[in-house]
Amino acid sequence: MNYILAHQERFSNFLLDDSPYHGRLDLYVQKMSKNGEWGGHFEMLAISEALNVQICVFQVTLDLLTIGSQNQQKIYLAYNRSSRHYNSLIRNQITDQIPLQRTIKKVIGKKPIMEVKTDHSKKKVIKKKKREQDEDFNCQESQKISGKIGVKKKVFKSKSKVNQDDKMIPEQEINFQEIFTLNDEDLIYWALNAKLLKKPSFCKICRNTTGKKVIMKLIANKNYLDKFIWRCNNKDCGAIENIRNRNNLFGEFPRVKLRILLIFIFTHFTVMLSPSLSQQILKLNLSLIRRLSNRLSEIIIRRQIEEENQKGQLGGKDKVVEMDESCFFKRKNNAGRIQKQIWGFGLVERITGRLFVQIVPNRTAKTLIAIILKWVSKETRLLLSDEWKAYRSLEDLGFNHKTIKHKDNFVDPNNSEIHTQNIENRWGIIKGLMKKRGKISRISFDEKIKEIIWRISYKKNLQKELLKSLIDDIHS
Repeated sequence: MNYILAHQERFSNFLLDDSPYHGRLDLYVQKMSKNGEWGGHFEMLAISEALNVQICVFQVTLDLLTIGSQNQQKIYLAYNRSSRHYNSLIRNQITDQIPLQRTIKKVIGKKPIMEVKTDHSKKKVIKKKKREQDEDFNCQESQKISGKIGVKKKVFKSKSKVNQDDKMIPEQEINFQEIFTLNDEDLIYWALNAKLLKKPSFCKICRNTTGKKVIMKLIANKNYLDKFIWRCNNKDCGAIENIRNRNNLFGEFPRVKLRILLIFIFTHFTVMLSPSLSQQILKLNLSLIRRLSNRLSEIIIRRQIEEENQKGQLGGKDKVVEMDESCFFKRKNNAGRIQKQIWGFGLVERITGRLFVQIVPNRTAKTLIAIILKWVSKETRLLLSDEWKAYRSLEDLGFNHKTIKHKDNFVDPNNSEIHTQNIENRWGIIKGLMKKRGKISRISFDEKIKEIIWRISYKKNLQKELLKSLIDDIHS
């Protein structure tokens, strides 16, 4: 640890941004100097440089990890992944490989992938690689039923090791049903292809220490929840990075498996399953499900508000806009507890179906006219409403305003174009979705209504639009 303190400029780069000791190497050294603390790659690098030795680490399913120069005296270690512990190895002779292999097998418990190969073993490896390259993808039927959601489709799996970049599929082929059937590794590539996860461009440690751009490779690691991590391709470095590090949403729920998160987002949340039903199917905590739902709602609401501001006013030349106001939390037959009424004002554009709803404190002309002037173009061919008194001054403000008297007719008998059936229909859909959504706080009612509008606007492509919203949140 004294060597690390004496070379702070070199070793400070190993404490990444997400480390609690980032920028505080002295605190890290103070912690590691205590008895009972276990070291890792960081400390082995310091030992290699301080003692002028090369450290060789044998690992199951991973390549041989070497730290230091090849010309130096060698120290051999075996890394046991199940207990996350290093064991020292002793070779009987430099030329004798059998005792070393037996020792590794005994210490780790499995035959190591990385062995010193003779001429005979090299021929076997070459034949095996050639056989794997000639193997084709096998198609198999798979079906998984989760609660009310069933999936049956063809999945392509490869028995051979293929280039990681070859696993990326065109964006238009993204199939949301595959989250049920893909294995853990292919599911990560699905998320990468959907841009829900980000692949690290280069290893930060290698770039800061040597200036070289070394790529990160996806490798299996059962010590992590998602079973895979990013690992530096430089054997002398071997830095690792969690696959969720570059995703704010997935990083907020580190104890939930990636597959469960994706299933909830693109099935349970989109079809608005109740939290209690999601809890039974996914075996998740009820409070966690509500927290995840609220987080997704925040992303959708922010996107909906941005889209409304980008699109601007409703109506325009040769367009018709209907408007109406509706009350929420109204007592039936004047029975029950008296509650403060919540009023909403809505606008809908015919043909395009574009919808705008805002919660208002009252229905006075001062309140409603201000919203109309902001969100409706004066070039609109027809602006339709009922005969509520707050709309009487619209013609004086330059709008071509027509009304329908609902007491007599829902559609004008002389002009079938004059009615407010579309906005009335939207109120019914909104209130129906609100009941399905569950209890909504009066404080956040104005925000939650934006989520309902988003669901109505994109009801045919909810999954794709939700994916776009998540991508915008990740890259923002």
